[in-house]
Amino acid sequence: ALQNQYAHLVDSLPYIDTIENTADLKDEIVSLIEQEKEYMPKIDYLQSLPCPTSKILDSPVISAEMTRIAESKRLPEIDSRRYEGEAPSAEKQEDIGVWQQALNNCYTRVQHDSIKQVNLELLSKYGPNQWRMYNEETNMLKDKYQQDNQMMETEIEKINQNRKFQQEQWKGNVEDTSQRTYNLIERNTRLEMECLGLEKRLAEVKAIAEKRVCCKFMIHFENP
Repeated sequence: ALQNQYAHLVDSLPYIDTIENTADLKDEIVSLIEQEKEYMPKIDYLQSLPCPTSKILDSPVISAEMTRIAESKRLPEIDSRRYEGEAPSAEKQEDIGVWQQALNNCYTRVQHDSIKQVNLELLSKYGPNQWRMYNEETNMLKDKYQQDNQMMETEIEKINQNRKFQQEQWKGNVEDTSQRTYNLIERNTRLEMECLGLEKRLAEVKAIAEKRVCCKFMIHFENP
C-alpha cells in the first residue's frame, strides 16, 4: 500500500556504480532531485491508512479542545476563588449573603483537602502496584516495538542483499554495454570529424572549380 507508483522508474545501480562521489556531484544530484520533485504530482501516501477511530479522541470535549488549539486560543484560567476561605471585608460584615458565600467556600476547601487526603492514601496503598503494572505493560510494548523494528531491519537488509546480488550479476553486462556505448560514441565522433573535414575539402574544391569556370568564361569572352 505504501509502494510509490513511480518506483519502477528508479534505475540507479548504487552497488556497481563507479562514479566518484564528490561534494560537487552530490550537490548536483540534490539539485536535479529537487527540480524533478517540482514536476511530480502531490501524492497522499497515508490515504490508504486512515486515522483510527477512538471514542475518547472523537468525543465532543476533545474535539472542542482540538479546535481551541487549532485557533490558538488560550486555555481558560481555573477559578480558584471558590477555594478561598477568607472572611468578608469590613464593609460587608453585615451581609448575610457574603458570609454564606464565604462559608460555602470553606466547605469547598475542606472537601477539596479531604479528597486530596483520600487520593494520597489510595496512592500510598495501590500506587506502587499500579506503577509496576504500568512499567510491565510499557516494557511489553517496548519489546514488541523492538521486535517489529528488528523484523523490519532484517527485511530491509534482505532486500538490499538481493539488490546487491542482482546488480553484481548484471555488472558484466552493464560494463560491456557501457564500453560499447563509449566505443560507438568515440567512433561517431571520429566519423563526424571526418565528415566535417570532407565537407570543408568539398567546399574548397567547389570554390576552386567555380573560380576556374569563371576564369575560362572571362578568357572566352575576351578572346571570342
